[in-house]
Amino acid sequence: MRPLVVTGAIAGIVVLAAVGAGWAADRGSQSTTDLTREAASGQAGAAYTLGMRYYDENGHHPDYKKAVHWLEIGAKAGDAQAQAQLGYIYQEGSGVPRDYALARQWAARAAAQGDSAAMNQLGDLYLHGLGVKRDYVTARSWFEKSAAKGNSTGQANLGWIYYNGLGVPKDCKKAVGYYEDSIRQDDPSGENNMAVAHFFGCGTAQSDLAALKWALIADKSVTMTPAKLTPANRRRVLRNIANLEQRMTPAAIAKAKDEAAQWRPAP
Repeated sequence: MRPLVVTGAIAGIVVLAAVGAGWAADRGSQSTTDLTREAASGQAGAAYTLGMRYYDENGHHPDYKKAVHWLEIGAKAGDAQAQAQLGYIYQEGSGVPRDYALARQWAARAAAQGDSAAMNQLGDLYLHGLGVKRDYVTARSWFEKSAAKGNSTGQANLGWIYYNGLGVPKDCKKAVGYYEDSIRQDDPSGENNMAVAHFFGCGTAQSDLAALKWALIADKSVTMTPAKLTPANRRRVLRNIANLEQRMTPAAIAKAKDEAAQWRPAP
């Protein structure tokens, strides 16, 4: 029987404290020609939309060089979404050399304008000590700000802080509450982390069946919108599914799959 795999403090199934959700590709209905003309004239929103069209988060032949070019124009013109996305690109090293200092710089500028995804990214940088000294208190502060604005990944990551007791007393019930907030928006980070909670019986009833159900739901969310998780975290979700299925009977697996297929986010 193979154990489940976890990132972070607990060995077992993979908990996702993930940046990478929250930046939805915005292609709009305008032609690329029209967007290019508007972006070249200094319209920050057009530059952001054009950059995201080239970035193409749903995985269809991204052109990172052009994406960064237009996102930089939008970011320098003050567009918070462009600033946040540019920060994420530098953090992940998507078509550019990974640069945590630039990632933090752009995320901070976007967060100062109230961008909740950028707040979540700053939390991630401090959580993992990327370009800064690891600081769980500061990470939690940024996740709280992001979650308070309704960012589903910020909610999942704040839950992760409480689940693992990072800079706070461990509180699985509070963690599950934040996961539930995230799940209402069909966020795979919250869904996968709910699977973890069920597997360990921390903050909710222990149930391999429920754990597999939520891991399958997380995978379905990513299948529908690949941009919701980084590729590395998508692989972790798939590992969770495989490891859970090795523990379970065919009948239990079938029931979990049926429940996952029927699940829909609460309206």
